[in-house]
Amino acid sequence: MKKVIVLICVMLLSIGVTSAQSRFSFGPKVGVNLSNLYIDAEGVDEGDIVGIKPGLLIGAFAEYDFTPAVGISVDLLYSREGTESNRFDYPSQKGYSYEHKYSLQYLNIPVLVNFYLARGLAIKAGIQPGILLGAMYRVDWEYGAESGTETEDIKNDLRSYDISIPIGLSYTFDYGLFIDGRYNLSLCDIMNQSTKHELELDGVSYHKLKNRTFSFSVGWKF
Repeated sequence: MKKVIVLICVMLLSIGVTSAQSRFSFGPKVGVNLSNLYIDAEGVDEGDIVGIKPGLLIGAFAEYDFTPAVGISVDLLYSREGTESNRFDYPSQKGYSYEHKYSLQYLNIPVLVNFYLARGLAIKAGIQPGILLGAMYRVDWEYGAESGTETEDIKNDLRSYDISIPIGLSYTFDYGLFIDGRYNLSLCDIMNQSTKHELELDGVSYHKLKNRTFSFSVGWKF
């Protein structure tokens, strides 16, 4: 009798482990961000600064499916974001032109609920905290036959974190390859209050500075 009970327990445990394994997946992913910055400021023309900037997205994910229709996933992503402008002529100085580039690096940790509409096809939404790893400002200028580049580390001018709501769509093929597209709606003003105060002394009044990012990635589920 004891042997039968032990055998049943082993069988139940094996079924549970197999079931858990079939519901759990993980793997790498790589892609590209198309990002810019939303700027609300007095004394600054948004069009003079904001433009689409491509950037690297790379990391890994883990997912657990509670049912065939609902799962939860967590990513760990290195993300290059920011913005870059077109080249502009300086209105008050003939022959002078310039372009800006803001390069921001984040470690993002999105946590999403995945709703499967059909086999392999899911819509997803959740919350994404991000940790600022680095931030650089660069301006390339030309004046007549002369040209140059100036760079500045602006990490201390920005908040050390960002929080956004990722909303997206993904499709997983039967053999494991998946494609994923998301838009990250930032909830945070990423500029420090002290930086805003310094800019106000120079005649620029910033109200908000937010990340806006579309991301497209491919990966593999194991």
